Amino acid sequence: MDEATEAPPAPALSIELHRQFVKKHESRPQDFAYWMTEHMHVTGLYYGVACSHLLGEPDLLDRASLLQRIHACRNADGGYAGNVGHDSHILHTYSALQVLAMTGEPTAVFPASDESCSGNSLSSLVEYVKRLQRPDGSFAGDEFGEVDTRFVYAALGSLALVERLDAVDTDAAAAYVLACMNADGGFGLRPGAESHAGQTFCCIAALILCGALHRINVDLLGDWLAERQSAVNGGLNGRPEKQSDSCYTWWVGATLRLIGKADRLNVPALADFNLRLQTPKGGFSAHPGENPDLFHTHFALAGLAALGPYENSNNSSVSALAALPRWSCLFCMPPATLPPAVQAQFGGL
Repeated sequence: MDEATEAPPAPALSIELHRQFVKKHESRPQDFAYWMTEHMHVTGLYYGVACSHLLGEPDLLDRASLLQRIHACRNADGGYAGNVGHDSHILHTYSALQVLAMTGEPTAVFPASDESCSGNSLSSLVEYVKRLQRPDGSFAGDEFGEVDTRFVYAALGSLALVERLDAVDTDAAAAYVLACMNADGGFGLRPGAESHAGQTFCCIAALILCGALHRINVDLLGDWLAERQSAVNGGLNGRPEKQSDSCYTWWVGATLRLIGKADRLNVPALADFNLRLQTPKGGFSAHPGENPDLFHTHFALAGLAALGPYENSNNSSVSALAALPRWSCLFCMPPATLPPAVQAQFGGL
């Protein structure tokens, strides 16, 4: 590309604009988009709280309101629903526990003297997760039985955050995850399913929580993940022949960091790709020219933070990310908000 057609430098990270974008979701109108996502409200709260930390303002959203909303979604079976009146699901349970940890109140929902109230005790939460494990080591997402490797990670992550990984059969869980590994090194949502970067992250994180990462070929997986980066725009995709998407900055980048292969990425090109997906209204879009959303804003920022720190870089796109905080690639949270025992065991991840 000659000087006449060379693309202009990528914009700086628009932290204040992104804060405003996240904040407006706190009292969003009940429009069509609201009702289309009403069933996953708790996970949306997680995206908002995580973005607040990523943008350097942990108290951006009202803490009392957040806790009230989270507590209202706790069901009598011990799990959390995506919203009031919905059934419990392991994905929303994990999101709820992440929010509680990031708001500094992870034990408030589990008072030691309240074991008689099944919906509010720690034991009921642990029993809820335990009931979801199947004989083959997999986990169902809810009482209706759908199985997916995302659910294995969410179940193990939930138990790790309350320091009760001992409650389930982690050897069986690891064996199930390993059965989902493909010849290309990636992982699918169940045995025999196509490799996908999102599922691969969940499987690698689950293996780490089970103490079984040593059972995979990290070089082969590193090759497959590195191939997700476009030589044209620097972005990442989730599987071969698919379009680059900002959310895979997390799913691919964090996984490479977890297996010690982050140096396989062209980070300046990836930073440039993401910074160009910032929109004038704040937030990140999935692809150029599209509207932003909280999901892609969260995973773009989290992925970029996971690949940091960025001090002393001579590349303008990379140096623009210096304000991003340290980020746990295992739990997708600030490491300092993890319980002390979890920090001691997994803090470096």
